[in-house]
Amino acid sequence: MNLTIVIYAQSEATFLKVKSRQELLGITENLIWCNAANTERSQVINENLNTWLLFIDHDCELSRENISYIQLIIAKDAGASNKVYAGLYVDSIDSTYLQRGHNFIANNWLLQSYESSESGPLILGGVFLVKANKEISRHKDGLFWGAEDKALSYELLN
Repeated sequence: MNLTIVIYAQSEATFLKVKSRQELLGITENLIWCNAANTERSQVINENLNTWLLFIDHDCELSRENISYIQLIIAKDAGASNKVYAGLYVDSIDSTYLQRGHNFIANNWLLQSYESSESGPLILGGVFLVKANKEISRHKDGLFWGAEDKALSYELLN
């Protein structure tokens, strides 16, 4: 299965911490670092066209169940292109009170903003799965955070 997990983190030390936590959970897929200080998600997408990329924020946790569900999505959409999947935020072990408050507010926004066409476990917020066969251009040179999955899906699907 062609899946690359992209950990979005400010420092290499944070990346390595998240990577080792994921490996302890048995998640050993291709794990790479997207340096949030100087690398856009769109850059990673453009460098990995026609590859399933699973972006995970440094403060989010994946479980083996999340990966299993994501692999089902990939198997179902094996020949797909220009797809984006997202979901709800789950607090990690290290989440602060402020982060938990953010997650609560973001989840309420997501539940009201996204229409779900399928039932099943949601992918985490702060985590989104994308496969593109065309370069991202509109969001290429601007650092932004919050609803990246929504912005990228608008561009990929239009």
